[in-house]
Amino acid sequence: MPSRLKILFSYLHPSWLCFAVAPLCVPFTLDSPTNPVSRTRSMSSASGVLWASPVTTCSRRAIAACVEAGASWSFVPIHLPKAEQKLPAFTALNPYGKVPAWRDAEGFDLYESRAIMQHVCEGTPLIPSTAKERALMNQWLWVDQCSFKPAFDPIFYQKVLKKVPALCST
Repeated sequence: MPSRLKILFSYLHPSWLCFAVAPLCVPFTLDSPTNPVSRTRSMSSASGVLWASPVTTCSRRAIAACVEAGASWSFVPIHLPKAEQKLPAFTALNPYGKVPAWRDAEGFDLYESRAIMQHVCEGTPLIPSTAKERALMNQWLWVDQCSFKPAFDPIFYQKVLKKVPALCST
């Protein structure tokens, strides 16, 4: 698997937890002096707002893409136990009432984590340059969506989410 695909696929893995909630509540750019990869990544032309919950694997996937692509973005935390994702203001962004959702600087709305990933990574080395490499990248995105995630979600709920009282109560 080409190295770019390995990088992108590594962020699909649901056990990936390297973000704390507090630093995500402010706009983040790759040029931040505290960001250790600021000298090694290409900047994405994407800029916008990401509504997400760092608890969910789909949200973490979108967060990782924004960070790795060097997008200029801000984070709006969605409190799932309070069902903030079902409020009319949020369902205007994502009619399915699920996180994450993205609105770019021009007002373009997008939902579904894999679509957000591809959008914010466009024009960076994270998206392969040839059609065959992009096909392989998409193949792994679909493997995750159709094979890995359905089998992993019940385990993730039992082993992680169920053990965090604040996530299972209102």
